[in-house]
Amino acid sequence: MASSIGSYVFVSLTYLICFHQLISIVSSCALRKFNRNSYVCVCDESYCDSLIEIESPPSGYIHMYETSKDGLRFHKSSIRLVDPESISAINESPILFGSISTITITLNPLQKYQSIEGFGGAITDAAGINIHSLSNRMGESVIRDCFGPDGLEYSLARIPIGSTESSTRDYSLAENPSNQLDDFDLADEDIWYKIPVIDKAKTLKPNLKLIASPWNAPTWMVDLRKGRPDKAPLKADSNGRYYKLWALYIVKFLQAYKSHGIDFWALTSGNKPFSSFNANGPNGIPMYPYQLKSFIESDLGPLLNQSGFNRDTLKLLILDDSISLTNYFWIPLTIDDPLTRRFVSGFAFHWYKNDATTRYILDYLHFKYPHQLMLSTEAAEGYRPGEERVSLGDWKRAENYGLDIIRDINHWANGWIESNIALDMIGGPSKSRRFQDSPIIINALHNEYYKQPTFYLLAHFTKFLGPKSVRIGHTTDTSNENVHILTMINHEGLLVVIVLNTSENQVELRIKGFDGGMVWQTISAKTIQTYIGQAPIKS
Repeated sequence: MASSIGSYVFVSLTYLICFHQLISIVSSCALRKFNRNSYVCVCDESYCDSLIEIESPPSGYIHMYETSKDGLRFHKSSIRLVDPESISAINESPILFGSISTITITLNPLQKYQSIEGFGGAITDAAGINIHSLSNRMGESVIRDCFGPDGLEYSLARIPIGSTESSTRDYSLAENPSNQLDDFDLADEDIWYKIPVIDKAKTLKPNLKLIASPWNAPTWMVDLRKGRPDKAPLKADSNGRYYKLWALYIVKFLQAYKSHGIDFWALTSGNKPFSSFNANGPNGIPMYPYQLKSFIESDLGPLLNQSGFNRDTLKLLILDDSISLTNYFWIPLTIDDPLTRRFVSGFAFHWYKNDATTRYILDYLHFKYPHQLMLSTEAAEGYRPGEERVSLGDWKRAENYGLDIIRDINHWANGWIESNIALDMIGGPSKSRRFQDSPIIINALHNEYYKQPTFYLLAHFTKFLGPKSVRIGHTTDTSNENVHILTMINHEGLLVVIVLNTSENQVELRIKGFDGGMVWQTISAKTIQTYIGQAPIKS
């Protein structure tokens, strides 16, 4: 009997070796190491790797894409699905797997949750300046890597209103006091940096959805007794004049961009209204919930409607700050009043200080406000005190992005946005020296740029999950805190399974639910894999 089983194992294993993995394709990356735990891929005038376009696998197969700490970058394999019954005897054999842990993932395409809007990055002054610092060819290559069909294919982009930490100077779009903002005009940074990048991005991605985020009001609108110009609250008076002017300022920005052929899909009510109360915190206009409620209900909401930017044409998202700082009270205090909620389409939140507790806040918000969008609108590495701002080839930072995306979407988020599509070698420029990391780092001195591990990790989501992709249910037969799973039906009706292994050990995966059989594959340590294949017809 033992001999019989051994023969069966040998025959089955031979079958799998011959037919399991048929094709491996990868656009080779020019690897370079900077004394970190992984690599960057170098792009210059002579060569730049590209992300292969995603194809639907033939019947009986799935495609797997893989990126790892050890150097794989979006490596594609075509894998034949197997009959679960044909490998049942192999499960009995300690010879093949020894002590390797095994997880069986069973997909449930009939259990559907939220749809998503996609993924993206912010087109800031810094991003535009850095792209402009390269030759025309290399600058266009950066934009193509973010928005093109052989790049990340971002479907969302966040656009700051006025100057931010990622600017070279403090400026506003209406420098002189006026009841009608008569001197309102776009800045050179809009004309020379942001708008050209947006135009090129929309050429590559015509359905790109833009989100405008107000940052700082003109100095003459804020109370300098209570803070620096870039984080002081609006002046208070009996008739709320400065709140009305701030609403007008935002609307004039939308109109000015519209005159350049650029329409926005969404608008946030203001960057970091809660965090900016911290004297050492980020830029923004501090507002308590009751102030934001009044601003939306009395000023911004009505003016948006009067100006042709109602909920049918522009989605207003509140908060735009760290969920962890707001706890359970901030959003309810702002929009529980129906008079305010009639203007609001959802919540924007940032990734800073996210942990397991913050995800329960997302659950709470979804069940309390099931029809409101929830978008993660800002994420960046290198911001924590004492850590290196730019860390070239840092795998841990890529893992952090992957963990955040998987956890957010598994807790009802509808999208995820990075805070800068490209920064320079020190993580800037930044007028306030708040440098940070980015998926693309530009070395203008050598007319080249580096695609970080975060860039390729993001591709495991952005390339497969376009707008209208839907999260689906799944179960596992065992719990492994180092294996993180996201299961979706994408916008083309294909099943997508994303698995991130943050452990130091390989794990055997068995994925049930694809049409035609089961996936039997190993995921190495410090690796992310994306599987894409046909869904059963009944789903």
